[in-house]
Amino acid sequence: MKCLITGAYGFLGSSLCGLLEQRGHKVTRASRRAGAQLQLDLDNPKSILKALERCNPDLLINLIAMTDVDACERNPAMAYQVNAGVLEKIGFALERSPSVHLIHLSTDHVYDGVGSHVESRVAPSNVYAITKLAGEKIAERHGATVLRVNFVGRSRLADCVSLTDWIVNSLRHRREITLFDDVFFSPLHMNSLGEAIDKAMMKRMPGVFNLGAQGGLSKAEFGLKLANRLGLPCDCVTVGSVTTAKMLARRPKNMIMNSKLFEHTFGCDLPRIDDEIARSASDYISLSGEFL
Repeated sequence: MKCLITGAYGFLGSSLCGLLEQRGHKVTRASRRAGAQLQLDLDNPKSILKALERCNPDLLINLIAMTDVDACERNPAMAYQVNAGVLEKIGFALERSPSVHLIHLSTDHVYDGVGSHVESRVAPSNVYAITKLAGEKIAERHGATVLRVNFVGRSRLADCVSLTDWIVNSLRHRREITLFDDVFFSPLHMNSLGEAIDKAMMKRMPGVFNLGAQGGLSKAEFGLKLANRLGLPCDCVTVGSVTTAKMLARRPKNMIMNSKLFEHTFGCDLPRIDDEIARSASDYISLSGEFL
């Protein structure tokens, strides 16, 4: 299939584009940045419409997001513009290109409270979550497939450090870190997420779907299990509480998702959380068994 991917040069896009190409899809990478395969003015709906007319894609996959939770709290207007306003511009273009199906990536941050969470029971607790939820509502109006995700894995970008990068690099260099034992999630490895997106591309089903690993665990347990798989020392790890951390925005404590609806709709079994930890560990080990 032909895919136009907005936000293609970010943390997820830098991995997803290549994975989809390996699976036989034709991918056009779009971004505001100079030097992009297709440079877009995302504040101008006519620019997006021209891109659709030029590429004639089957799908538009939107990865654009302002994900710095504290930055969203400091600047809610910008957070809305990036996390929801861009969807309004995309929607304008899609109304004039009705054959193009939108897949929009959202976040598990829309949840809090007792998990595991089903799609209908949202509880946004900060500006980031509120604006992402607003973006979902706009995307839904255009028949989109909305995927609520959390993903882990090694970053391909020099200026972007992922959760697993931070854990692995800190422990390798014996830097002290704190991992929270009261924040729970059910992340997928980026490659697992890409494989699931591929399934969603083929069916083009409208609606909102949780997309996470089977099971869930605290971020502390995730980090310690990852370290154990890599044989890294954990004596510089402090297990602490997010409630004592000095962060501007409130963080949800339980984001574990029930992804049965995705599995049923798209005919697949999502991987277990321990599989995703193993897959994350493999990102940092060469074929000879040495650290990359």
